[in-house]
Order: sequence, then C-alpha cells, then structure tokens
Amino acid sequence: MIVSARPPQPPAAERLEQARLLVAEGEDDRARQILATFTAADEAALPPSACRLLDGLRETLLLAARDRLPDDLAAGLDGNLARLRSAVDTGIAQPELVAALSPEAQADFGRARRAMELYIQAEGAARNGEHPAVLEHLAALLALSPELTDPEELRKKSADALEAEAVAEQRSRGPRPAENVAEPRCFVADPHNSATNAHRSATNERSSATIEG
Repeated sequence: MIVSARPPQPPAAERLEQARLLVAEGEDDRARQILATFTAADEAALPPSACRLLDGLRETLLLAARDRLPDDLAAGLDGNLARLRSAVDTGIAQPELVAALSPEAQADFGRARRAMELYIQAEGAARNGEHPAVLEHLAALLALSPELTDPEELRKKSADALEAEAVAEQRSRGPRPAENVAEPRCFVADPHNSATNAHRSATNERSSATIEG
C-alpha cells in the first residue's frame, strides 16, 4: 500500500508564535487551525510559559467563538469547514450555548457535529494511508452536507493514491502474454466461389475448342 507522506509540521514553539500573531490580527479561524495541530507530545515539549500562552490563546478563541456560534454554524453548513469546526468545538466545550439556540439551530448543530466527526475520521484515515476509508467517510459527509468543502483535498489525494496503487500493481504483474491464435487446419471453400470457378473453367474449355476447330 502506498502511504502519502504528509509534510512535517513546524516546531511547536514556532506554531504557537504564529497562532499568537494571528489572534492579535483577528485571524481567529487560521489561529484555530494551527492550534488544532498541537498534540500531547507537542504540549509536553513546551516550557511552562509557552503552555500558559497556549491555554490563554485557547481561552481567548473560545470566548470569541461564543458570540459567533450562530453565525459560525450557519456559515459552516453553507460550506466553510473552518467555521463549522469552530462552531462544533465551541458547542462541545460550552453545551449551554447550544441549549440556548432555537430548536432549528440545535438540529443544525447536531448535523454539523456529525459532519465534523466524518471529516475528522477522514483525516485520521488519510494519516494512516487508508485511502478507501477516506473516500467512504467523505461520501457520507457529502450525503449529509453537500455544501461542505474539502480544504485539505483529501478526496483528490486518496483517489490519486489509489490510482497509483492500481498502476503499480499492474506493472508488477508484467505484460500480458500474447494470445496464440491457431491456424485453420483445413481450408473451407466458399461454395459461391467454387461455382464461379467451375463456370469460368467451362467457358475457357469451350473457347479453346472453338479456336482449334
């Protein structure tokens, strides 16, 4: 199986500083995307001061997202995956905000949460090189919310990887042997042609007899 290599992430400290600058510039969505890349190992490698900064950025983004929840939810279901992720993260962290929404908006939140679960599953399958599973999760996602985009191009990358696997497998089998076509053992005369040839022979014989006479 061919596993698509993912580009290495910058160091955790560098990503943290980039997220801090984005928050200061009001680029909350991009900052959330960067903070979402932090793993437990990343956080363990940070010094205490950086950990406090990380927690502070998350708290700032969470408070900002609280006021934006209805708008993020609407924009996310219209196709903006970053804002959909923000709305779902906010609703999970602060369920009382979801409880305060209208019944229709609560139903939309349920659909948004399921959509994000599918995309997260697709991301995990892509990291593991499980390309058929990626396409399966994304197909279910599109059936649930056809407007959603695929900013990481997971579908294209998985389809390309499966095509490359098929080509590699075909090459490993080698060229197909030529088929042996048996030659006919007997010639089967065309009755129409046989009759024509007989007629021509008879005509030639009469012509020869006339000339000799």
